[in-house]
Amino acid sequence: MKYFDDGLVRFLAKLKEPIAKALIVALVAALFSFLADETQVDKALTQLAAKVFAPVAAYVNDFSVSESDRVSDRFVIVDIDAASARHAEEGWPFSYGHHARVLEQIRRQKPKALFVDIQFESDRADPSLPRLLESLCRYKADGIPVFMAAGSESLGGKLRPELEALRTSDQQPCFEKVGVGYEVSSDQLVWTYPLKTDLGDTTIRSAGLAMAEVMRGRLIQIEHHSQMGLTWTAGAPDNGPLWRAEGKDESPGEVHYCRESDWADVTLLPQIGRWGSYELPYCPRHASVIVDWLTAPRSEAQRQEVFDALTNRVVLYGVSFDPNDHITSPLHGRIPGVYLHAQAADNLAQHGDAWRRPTLSWRWPSHFAEWGLKIFVMFVLALLVQCVVTLIQVFWPQNKKQASSANSTSNNSQNPPSDSHDDSFSTRKTFVRYLLDESLSSCEKLGKFWLGLVLAFILIMGVEAVLHVSVIGYASLLGFVLVGEVFSSPDKHKGND
Repeated sequence: MKYFDDGLVRFLAKLKEPIAKALIVALVAALFSFLADETQVDKALTQLAAKVFAPVAAYVNDFSVSESDRVSDRFVIVDIDAASARHAEEGWPFSYGHHARVLEQIRRQKPKALFVDIQFESDRADPSLPRLLESLCRYKADGIPVFMAAGSESLGGKLRPELEALRTSDQQPCFEKVGVGYEVSSDQLVWTYPLKTDLGDTTIRSAGLAMAEVMRGRLIQIEHHSQMGLTWTAGAPDNGPLWRAEGKDESPGEVHYCRESDWADVTLLPQIGRWGSYELPYCPRHASVIVDWLTAPRSEAQRQEVFDALTNRVVLYGVSFDPNDHITSPLHGRIPGVYLHAQAADNLAQHGDAWRRPTLSWRWPSHFAEWGLKIFVMFVLALLVQCVVTLIQVFWPQNKKQASSANSTSNNSQNPPSDSHDDSFSTRKTFVRYLLDESLSSCEKLGKFWLGLVLAFILIMGVEAVLHVSVIGYASLLGFVLVGEVFSSPDKHKGND
């Protein structure tokens, strides 16, 4: 205990040294950040750091949310996979009557809401269209909100005329059109999600926002044309589409080819090493059921299990086999777009008005205020690194090593070498010591770098919690702090200290 107290006193006495060093590092980092501001360098650092931290954020998010507060299991995807498309009598695309049959099976289980991620915009001849129209209005009669994906931008978001004109007997729309657009970052990943979409003179809610507001039972405060910073999360191995190994044919016994996040992700090692099972993509957070399980269940037990999974859930009805409707997630790789909307709705339902903004400057109109915050955050990160390094040096001093070296020198002086054999042994010993010192020096640099990554993530979580800013909006600062650390740290051999 006395050793700890003495060490604490020594640390407090040396505190001004890490503060001064952190200030230098922060200023150097700010200079590099200023030079790289609004350039591809800044974007590349942001995306690289965010991709490294994304699995850690997924694990921490899953670990920190209690089962009673979890909303992920309230979203369920009814998936039209390739096998279901082949099994349908008319093939793909399904007839309107087939869609109506699926929607009727869902409606009977009394879901909380329905989102149809299929754009019914083409004016194709199909006599079963009235069945689909009738099914949609039955949802309205039962008080179940229905959200339909708006048409493509080239058509101004319009669906086929019969759907646009669909009304109840009291002239109320049977469904609400919602936006399904998104933006791909320069690294081809999806990091943000639009909360509103402009269709000519009309502004509509995004699918994620509409579903989240149903889940929360109230409106969520947003700014006009706001973009949300996505926090991607992972789930159980039986979630998501039927993932499979590359080149493996689909089979009845297929298992999901993905993995859960685990404690190892917090060390950041799997993201960089990617060995064994860590090469697999992460499983989506949200469960899915195959549409065939509704229309042609293999057993009564399967039918009951699927129906139970839909009751009082927000159901997303979409397609997983169409490569034109896939996005690339930092966790899941190529994944059907319907899972993007589920993830966005999950984020909004979980955080409410405190949804994550994608930049640091969302609440300050001044660019100077943003830069003041950037420098402060970089200083805090650099100070954390310097304080931890100083603590290690105080409580794990090198005095013993130096004393041992001094004793060795004293012994050598008392017992001088007597022949050339001893000289040769001393030379080899010095060379080995030099290699050892160099190895220790390299390990210390790597350890300091790793320490910076871990502490940066802790700081990121703090910034997210206080300022509601996503990882993608902050992560570039980490790279600049590490650059500042390199440029402000002299290279020295520990053996000569």
